Amino acid sequence: PDSNSANYEIFQPDGSGAAVVTQMHFPGNLGKAAKTIGADETTFATETFDPPLSSDVITLLVQGAGSDASAKQAAREQLKAKCGDSGLKAGG
Repeated sequence: PDSNSANYEIFQPDGSGAAVVTQMHFPGNLGKAAKTIGADETTFATETFDPPLSSDVITLLVQGAGSDASAKQAAREQLKAKCGDSGLKAGG
């Protein structure tokens, strides 16, 4: 997510699913315009994983979403090694 959005992923402990909450934030007049077209809504989605995600993959996803740039890069490299390039496309 960028500075205008908030993303929260809550993983099931066994790795079989996750809930994702996303909310976009817009400053000033852009916020009014976004509200007019419905772009300011909070979205909620659920995902299931078969096979379930392993605990080490969940840890890497959490690290990759954090604010520490070096931890993010390390997590991206480890995820790429585990999943290939396709595993990084969804998360940017």
